[in-house]
Amino acid sequence: MKDVSVLPRPTAAGAVFLLVVAVVLSMALLVSGGASAAMDKRDNDTEEPSEGQAPLALPATYLGELPCDDCRGIRLELSLDGAGHFLLKERHLGPGEQPGRRYRGDYELQASRLALMGAVPQPFDEWRMGANGVWLGQGDQAGEQGARLERLETVLSEPLEGRYWKLVELAGKSPLTGETHLVLHEKEGRVAGFTGCNRLMGRYQVEADSLALSPLGTTKMVCARQTMIQEQELLEALQATRRYRILGDELFLLGDQGATLARFEVVHLT
Repeated sequence: MKDVSVLPRPTAAGAVFLLVVAVVLSMALLVSGGASAAMDKRDNDTEEPSEGQAPLALPATYLGELPCDDCRGIRLELSLDGAGHFLLKERHLGPGEQPGRRYRGDYELQASRLALMGAVPQPFDEWRMGANGVWLGQGDQAGEQGARLERLETVLSEPLEGRYWKLVELAGKSPLTGETHLVLHEKEGRVAGFTGCNRLMGRYQVEADSLALSPLGTTKMVCARQTMIQEQELLEALQATRRYRILGDELFLLGDQGATLARFEVVHLT
């Protein structure tokens, strides 16, 4: 009877074949493990903020500073409201300080990613949330030193009333002079200001985000034709105002359909 407990020795070709199979299986396991680790890392990078991170309650204000080759630093201030609007202010610090830049528009918030829409330069248009609710710029993702924005405990936002609001945009255009302004006096419920030609006065009513500016009147000075045209456009915008929005230190007067009729920036006189 033939002994089946003893197997024949593999030939040289068979041994080589078995060795190749073993190497292929080992490489497959290594690739699978690496892919799994990469997917785990990607999931960790994009996951929602952990339990120890600050919740993203809105509105909110964030501050940060970015290194600068020819200045002391670049200071960033980001304001987010709860309706999808943002205001980003950029200011170069130190000697020879450049005029500040402002970017405004809409934002998209998905999981722990923040995208600022509009004419926002890189790397300030994309952010990811890090530990403790800090927003990290794209430089951090690439392993470079990038911007970090930390949330302030108090939202930086100006009140509607009792502030000097300077007109900076009317019907999508810059005003002819920098003197055009409004002031809403809370106690008297009256509005006062300057149209660029005449003094403005009248009444206003405000409730939540609703705002009505009427009736309005002006003095009767005669100015240059273009200045008078701007005055009429401003009066029409004020009378068409139905709502307002304040984001940071900017005031937006909105019409029936939510379109921006005029935009103002606060000026602190003292």
